[in-house]
Amino acid sequence: MMPPGGALDRESIGELLAAVPPLVEGYPSLETQLQPNGFDLTLQSISALNTWGRLGVDDADRKLAGVTPLSFDGNGWIKLAAGPHRITFNEIVHLPLDLLALGRPRSSLARSGVSI
Repeated sequence: MMPPGGALDRESIGELLAAVPPLVEGYPSLETQLQPNGFDLTLQSISALNTWGRLGVDDADRKLAGVTPLSFDGNGWIKLAAGPHRITFNEIVHLPLDLLALGRPRSSLARSGVSI
């Protein structure tokens, strides 16, 4: 049973992972990603933004920014240049209408100069 209000605990998140649809799918390792009060998402890909996007009053005025996909090196690393990037996660989140999710970066990202 999920606790009323507040952050979900590990057990409650686990129950939601077993639901249909599951709270999260596409994760590589439930053991390492399921946390006491959250779920860690994992990186699938990174692209550098290379053109400006555009927002307008009408949908026809909108244009997404252009991107250049970046490649991982032989050791699984990507060196990021300064500037904006688009990330894609491995996971797909199915958020029920009675839940709110907050996406927060790991503190190690902030210590590396990354802002989300």
